[in-house]
Amino acid sequence: VKAVHFDAGLQVLGERSVPALRLEGPPYLHLDVDAVIEFAAEAIVEFDRVRPVDAIVPCTHGSAMALLDGAGALALPVMSYLAPVPEDIVRAYHEIEPLFTEVLAPVNPGALTVGRQLLWQEMHFPHDFRRVELILPYPQYVAFRLCGTCAGEVTSLGAQTHLWAPRTGGFSSLARSRGWAELIAPIRRADEVLGVARTLALRGRGEVYCGIHDSNADFLSYLPLQPLVLLSSGTWIIAFDTGADLASINPVRDQVANTTMSGAPIACARFMGGEEHQRIAGMDNQAAPLLDVAGKLIARGTMALPSFTDSGGPMPGSGGRGRIEGPLPDTDIERSSLAALYTAQMTAIALDGLGK
Repeated sequence: VKAVHFDAGLQVLGERSVPALRLEGPPYLHLDVDAVIEFAAEAIVEFDRVRPVDAIVPCTHGSAMALLDGAGALALPVMSYLAPVPEDIVRAYHEIEPLFTEVLAPVNPGALTVGRQLLWQEMHFPHDFRRVELILPYPQYVAFRLCGTCAGEVTSLGAQTHLWAPRTGGFSSLARSRGWAELIAPIRRADEVLGVARTLALRGRGEVYCGIHDSNADFLSYLPLQPLVLLSSGTWIIAFDTGADLASINPVRDQVANTTMSGAPIACARFMGGEEHQRIAGMDNQAAPLLDVAGKLIARGTMALPSFTDSGGPMPGSGGRGRIEGPLPDTDIERSSLAALYTAQMTAIALDGLGK
């Protein structure tokens, strides 16, 4: 969880970060949203002392939804996409999942697919789910907590949630048939000001924007350069390709569509590159990778083979089978270099296969 302070020219003035904040069940693994909001508020106030904060833009991953009751409180905790999904929900969702040709996204492992999250919450917690009056994507929930205005937004709804049909630019057949579409807060543009962070004592204007899905925020910065291929890196590595054919994307290789801020679909390939890098390099490894060290690892036959997370990404059927063959790396630099090499190889394969 990170807060970043930019000046008007988008130069970074400061950063604050804390480890991902999650809580174990009951009822399931969920995000500690109160701690996230508290961290963000404290960081914004601190930034404002350095230079007045005029604009606040929430930016999160796309695999979380906040379910609000009539009083604006959470009817159920905001689920973490790492939550293990019960087998009965896996089977039930398989019966109702929308066609790939409609939503341009496969069913993701675990709770990554928001449609599967909502079915789980609806089936296992019916009393709480009946109290839901509004559903907000995670960035817009952060905005709501800061300024009090509820909104939906297309980059988050179109981030492989199964709630959005990218080609038609509207809610999917699943979202409409389950009645979930009627609960989504009114859609606003990511760059709309929803209100002012009145609870924060700021010198600046403190205008809270609707907010945006994280990798789509990366893509937005490069729109004038089209055609382009963009790699957005983090927990996930997302490859955007404005020249790839949407009709040719392959769900077996974890190729999907994202939805831009204007509502246009764009072909993407993805894998959990940051997470896999961390698992190979080691959680606390701060050593920088070196090209000559990577060369030495190759020469002695040390290889990291996919995949170190449940999703195989561009390597179908490899999920959860990640392993290191050959002599094991025995220094932080070697582990970091092997992780970088593996991530580069997976990225190259993902790019080569996109839209083919």
